[in-house]
Amino acid sequence: MLFAHEGEKHEKSTKEDSTHLEQSQEDYSHKQAQQEHEHDEHETEKVTADLDDFPNLHPLMVHFPIVLLLIGAVLTIANVVFLKKEIDWVITGTVFVGALGAYFSGRTFHPHTHDLTAHAKQVLAQHDLWADWTIYLSIAGFVAQAVS
Repeated sequence: MLFAHEGEKHEKSTKEDSTHLEQSQEDYSHKQAQQEHEHDEHETEKVTADLDDFPNLHPLMVHFPIVLLLIGAVLTIANVVFLKKEIDWVITGTVFVGALGAYFSGRTFHPHTHDLTAHAKQVLAQHDLWADWTIYLSIAGFVAQAVS
């Protein structure tokens, strides 16, 4: 069997160890109590924001058309099974409003930022690329849905 000091007894000062252990436990208890207090304060505060608090409406406006486009895609897949004309009209309307909303979110409510770091500019450029693809594909999806 392997032992920590190869079977030799190691003398420790039990008084120092117990003092250190008590201090560690007190520090941990104090930190835990402080975190619980901060957590309770955060839960009791009501977080609200007005539209004036946002520099632009882009983050608020972009989610609605994206969800509409996703719902349109799911309905299109479902309609492969059901083949109902009524579902086609719902898909056409959903994709139209989603494409229109995506266009306005990307063009009108686009975040106009300045004083960005080089890395932030790269991230924003990637974001713009994906936004353009979303707009173009949603318009193509609407045209395809309208033709069908």
